[in-house]
Amino acid sequence: MLKLKTNSFGFQYANWMSQKDYSSDERPVVKYVQDLELAYIIQRYREVHDSLHTLLGYDTSVSEEIAVKWYEMSVLGLPSTALSSFFGPLNLLATNNIGELTKLNTSYIPHIMSCTRQLDDKEFFMNIYFEKEFETDVDVLRERMGIVKFEEHASK
Repeated sequence: MLKLKTNSFGFQYANWMSQKDYSSDERPVVKYVQDLELAYIIQRYREVHDSLHTLLGYDTSVSEEIAVKWYEMSVLGLPSTALSSFFGPLNLLATNNIGELTKLNTSYIPHIMSCTRQLDDKEFFMNIYFEKEFETDVDVLRERMGIVKFEEHASK
């Protein structure tokens, strides 16, 4: 995918994953979910999580991970995302990382909320077959999803 056009979703995703030394094949299989359909949905949610990092423009620091969880919570309403969104910041307090907590509250969360305000006419991210979007211009995909990349939002 790193041979695709640099503004394609596939290139951006592969570049982000390689910078982190992540592999999409490393996601653990869902356990303890008896219903096969629900297990598939949870598995797919885990698989597309890194796509959201790429599209939203967030790294993997604690505060940026919490920002992605805020997006997931706002769109999906999963209890696990709500727990991460509301209790994750306690980690920043426990490590006395007030600067990151401030950035989370004053920059990241407002950005996420601006991305989720008007999703009614946008494409639901769990319905997107990301593997078929690798050649799509990343900005076109963001537009379809109602996402403005964080650095573009922050520069306004």
